[in-house]
Amino acid sequence: MSMDSPFDYSKPASGRYFYGRKQDVSRLKETLSKGGSIALYGIHGSGKASIIAETFAQIKAEKAFRTATVSFLNIRDFGLFVVKLALKVIKAYASDIPNAQEYRDKIQEITGLSLGSNLSLGTEISFGTVIPIDGPKITELLRIPYVLARETGIRIVIVLEEFQNIQLCEGWENGLKAMEKIMKAESSCGLCSWIFKGSRVNAMTDIFLIKKYFYRQVTAMTPSKVTKEEIADHIMRGFNASGKVVDRKRIEEICELLSCNMGYVNRYISICDHLSKGYIVEAVLQEALERLILMNLTLFESLVNDMTTFQLTMIKAIIDGCSHFASAEVIEHYGFNSAANVKRIKEALSRKEIVSFAQDGKAEIIDPLFEYWMKKFFYQSIEIK
Repeated sequence: MSMDSPFDYSKPASGRYFYGRKQDVSRLKETLSKGGSIALYGIHGSGKASIIAETFAQIKAEKAFRTATVSFLNIRDFGLFVVKLALKVIKAYASDIPNAQEYRDKIQEITGLSLGSNLSLGTEISFGTVIPIDGPKITELLRIPYVLARETGIRIVIVLEEFQNIQLCEGWENGLKAMEKIMKAESSCGLCSWIFKGSRVNAMTDIFLIKKYFYRQVTAMTPSKVTKEEIADHIMRGFNASGKVVDRKRIEEICELLSCNMGYVNRYISICDHLSKGYIVEAVLQEALERLILMNLTLFESLVNDMTTFQLTMIKAIIDGCSHFASAEVIEHYGFNSAANVKRIKEALSRKEIVSFAQDGKAEIIDPLFEYWMKKFFYQSIEIK
């Protein structure tokens, strides 16, 4: 794949390679311009990073702003999070303030940590480290973004990656309440926005829509689905530029199979690009799909190995088109035993982020490629022909 490939899946798309989801960019841009905050969540490949990248590119062209990113992927302590956040924010403003060292000394005083001259955490901090900080000190650290935004007059956008993992921190509810309190107290600032970004759909839904944390402070948003027609247009342009030809109808069919998940689509098309010269024949399209599945096979096998027979049976029921799982007919047909057991199965599949259950009872397997693999290979392989 060339360095300037339109099918590059190694980085977020922006500029001329960003298409579709214009309403998402407009919504995010408008929210940030007003000092608002957004919870942006969807499975890997749904386009979250690209929406943020394109939004930032457009804002940067109009006015100066700063960004700070903290990932909850490897954080299991809220105290460690607020320290990392404060350091990232000070670094973001380092060229705008003359007293960055004073803020560093303040953090050392609050936490008792030894910080490097480049505002880095010392070697004594590693995964699993717990930094015991009481409520007032947490408040002081969480206020730093607002203090520096006011001091400089420069807007900052804070991106919290894999935010749903805050639920893995001990006392996470108190942490969320502390953040809510600061955001409410600083609501008049207008220069500090937060993007709560998450890839575990059910966990993010639980935080923002069910438990209603940050109610009326944060707008919940999921990436809009790019249509198969928009994707096909982009692919056809990309292949035409390199002298390749592909059947548009087959590309649209693949997009439907992958539920227009941009991560999967770009990987699939880049495989086709790599395997082909000139006309992309059906054999190449099939091999590319097989390779895409192979790239994810270890994950899929791990998922099914971690599921009970009841859970696997419910996946089959969903693929069969069932929705009223607690009805006597469905319970008897699939051997679920009881409505209480159905509830436990649904809770387990939701907790594992395999299935999303709507309030109206409709169920959706979250990963479209996993759904295809289950239907095409897992269940088919046990049938006797």
